Amino acid sequence: MQRCTRCGKEGPDEQPVCLRCGGNMGPLGGPIYTNVHRQTGVTIVDFERYNMGYKDNFINTYLIQWTVISGRSSRGNYWRFMLVIALLWALMHMVCALIGWANADDSDQFIAWVFLVFIMLVFTIIPVVNITIRRLHDVNQSGWLVLLMLVPVIGPLVLLNWTVKAGDPEEIALGNRSILSQ
Repeated sequence: MQRCTRCGKEGPDEQPVCLRCGGNMGPLGGPIYTNVHRQTGVTIVDFERYNMGYKDNFINTYLIQWTVISGRSSRGNYWRFMLVIALLWALMHMVCALIGWANADDSDQFIAWVFLVFIMLVFTIIPVVNITIRRLHDVNQSGWLVLLMLVPVIGPLVLLNWTVKAGDPEEIALGNRSILSQ
């Protein structure tokens, strides 16, 4: 027997993924870390203890937690997500360059390129801001400091400094301890 590393459901040895949540199956003796929500009594699996890969991390952060600004986000979670976002932007720019949309000589193609950049920005700005807020919570800073990104040169450097720091090991008012930043 094996156990899902995400939801804890048991399954046969030959089953590579959980049929309930799609998570990877692991050995039965592996730990399942859960928390019980104080108000609702619902058991919540602590995803960060499983050191998710790039794909699982991106899916969890982008599709599930894209509107969540409360809580904390570890260094690994933050930088894996930012790497995937940067790769998506680079891929989009390479494809546009290959088909010639980024050429300023033809106004129709340039407008199509600007439209594609705008769509990409709309779909990435909210998750990026929210994970940055959770990362600031992990280093015991206010999420409002994400607005420093609007200050030229100095703001992004200060945010970079905070996002590469190890998380605060204590449980603080901004959320539980981030497991991956131990």
